[in-house]
Amino acid sequence: MGAHGHGSCNDNGLLLLRTCAEHRLLLTNPFFRLPTQEKATWMPPRLRHWHLLDYVIVRRRDRQDVLVTKAIRDADGWTDHRLVISQMWLRLQPRRRPQGKRPPGKLNTLLLNLPANCFDFSNQITETLEDLHAPADNATVETRWGQLRNVSQSTALEVLGRAHRQHQDWFDDNDADISNLLAEKNGLHKAYMDLRTDATKAAFFRCQRLVRQRLREIQDAWMIRKAPMLPLTGSLTWTRTMTWICHLHYQKPSGRCSSFPAVKHRDPTQSHRKSTSMVAPD
Repeated sequence: MGAHGHGSCNDNGLLLLRTCAEHRLLLTNPFFRLPTQEKATWMPPRLRHWHLLDYVIVRRRDRQDVLVTKAIRDADGWTDHRLVISQMWLRLQPRRRPQGKRPPGKLNTLLLNLPANCFDFSNQITETLEDLHAPADNATVETRWGQLRNVSQSTALEVLGRAHRQHQDWFDDNDADISNLLAEKNGLHKAYMDLRTDATKAAFFRCQRLVRQRLREIQDAWMIRKAPMLPLTGSLTWTRTMTWICHLHYQKPSGRCSSFPAVKHRDPTQSHRKSTSMVAPD
C-alpha cells in the first residue's frame, strides 16, 4: 500500500484503506523510502518473508508533521513483531481563555457551618421557591430542574457570596510593609558590599536583626487576626492555632511562658537507683 509499500494487500488491508478514506486518515509507513529491514514488522515462522502489519495512522492534514516512520530491527521485546517508531513535529498550542469573560468563582460554603447562616439560607431558598410560579403539568423534567437550579444558584450567591482565596498567607496580606523592610535591608547590604567598614557592617546586621523581629511580629499579628475564622476549617487546625496563640500571648521577652509551669525532666538513672535500693538483700 502506498508509493513505498511492502508486499501485497489482502482484505484486511483494503478494509483499513477504506476506513482511512472515510475518516480522512493517513498511513505514514508507506510514505518513506526505507530498506526492507526498517519497513517490515513481522515474519511468519514458516514462510520466512517479511510483512508490514503495524501502522502509524495520523490525520491527513498532519502529513507534513511526520518526519519518519520506521521499524527498529533489534527492538522486538522477545516477540515476533518489531517495534515501530514515528518521529513527528508537534506544536502544543496554549489554552485560549475567553477574553472579557471571568470564570465563575466558587461559593463560600464554609458559612453554612454557622447555624445562623445556614438558617438564613434555608429560609431564603424556601421563600423563593414558594414565590416561584409552579410549572405546568406537561412541563418536562429539564424545565423543572432548570428552575430549581437557577433558584438555588441565585439564592446561594446572594446569601453566601463568592469564596475568597483559600491559600491565604501572612506575607501577601502585608506585602507593602514587608517590601519596605526588605528594600531598606537591601540598601544597607549594597552599601556594605560597596564599602566594607565596621560602620556599614554594624548598620547592615542591625537592620537585618530588626527586619527579622518585625517579620515575626507581623506573622503573629496575622495569626491572631485570623483566629476567629479558623474554627470553620477543622478541629485539628483550630487546636494547633489556639496552642500557638496561647504561646504568643503568655510569652515573655526571655522566651519562656509565664502561665505554663516549667516541667522538670527526671533523670532516668535516679529512678533506676531508687528501685534497686528498695530491693531487700538476700
